[in-house]
Amino acid sequence: MVLPGPVVRVYARERLSCSAIGIPPINIVMMRNSTTVVNATNTARIKVDEKNDEGNYKCQATSKHGIDEREFVVILKGEDTLTIPVYTAGGGGLGAKQEIC
Repeated sequence: MVLPGPVVRVYARERLSCSAIGIPPINIVMMRNSTTVVNATNTARIKVDEKNDEGNYKCQATSKHGIDEREFVVILKGEDTLTIPVYTAGGGGLGAKQEIC
């Protein structure tokens, strides 16, 4: 697993996603400042647009085999079209990345 650091600097209009792949499908919960913002299956995405989208995030993947989670801080940089990996996991673990809208 590669972790570039606990702080993620994103540009406006980017999407931040957390994903995990498994059978049966894996439940993904993305939280900001301890509040659930997305509850999805396999991939949870949010659009980062405003200063209030900054904060402490947690992505939690849950299946019958257990729980995996990652925590990071999101800081809004401004506007651009850059895509930067947040972290990736090999072997079917939890991963997250940023995407342009």
